Amino acid sequence: AGQLQIASDLLVGALRVAFHRELHADGLSSPLVDNPEEFMKVLRESAAFRALGSPTGDIRTPMVTTQGRSGRRVLIIPGAYAHFSQNLISGLGARRNVDVRVLDLKESYAPFRNVTTYPPLVHDRLTQAVDNATPPTTNDEREHLSWADTIVVDWCDNNAVWIVMHAPDSARIVVRIHSIDALSSSPHLIDWSKVSDVIFVGDHIRSLVTRAVPDLARETMTHVVPNLLRLNHLGLPKNARADRTLALVGWAQ
Repeated sequence: AGQLQIASDLLVGALRVAFHRELHADGLSSPLVDNPEEFMKVLRESAAFRALGSPTGDIRTPMVTTQGRSGRRVLIIPGAYAHFSQNLISGLGARRNVDVRVLDLKESYAPFRNVTTYPPLVHDRLTQAVDNATPPTTNDEREHLSWADTIVVDWCDNNAVWIVMHAPDSARIVVRIHSIDALSSSPHLIDWSKVSDVIFVGDHIRSLVTRAVPDLARETMTHVVPNLLRLNHLGLPKNARADRTLALVGWAQ
């Protein structure tokens, strides 16, 4: 009813409850994983929630011509866990005719360091979807975004929501979704008609997200590329009397 601040405040509360990590990530089961359609049913009955993922039309920064450019310009958004994108950065940087830049948004926006629902971002996204109004960016951010032919966002988090809101229509956007992203609110805050390709780290993650976010499957090309595991450094010698090797994985969890 035009009360966007009140609506966004209520949405933040609903999203934080619905996608609380204790409900999905910290236990042995998740209602979202068990039955995505049923879990999302109540949220989809909300017009405000549906608006978060709705197309916003041609309201982003003006198209920047790429004529005359040699090669490709790739802007990489590393997200909260930047080490996951290092192989991508070094691999693309070694290719001929590919220029790579890295834009670390968490340096400018402290809440972008994690996957917690960020109230101002929800408000901006709702305002964009309803009123076709996009919040301003800095000169440095605009320069990076307009420079890129392709923008690769590692992790579907607050960074991904922000990038899709602000990237120019000339840029091809690629988003990589990890398992924790699939259990968060971020995929539901994105206008997927603006995204060209989505890379999932596993087929089961793709199955979950495309069922929970049907617009993603309709609007984008989806791919499965598992995370690269470098295990050579784990080949350590052991005591000759040892029958087995015990490995501890995931201490932080």
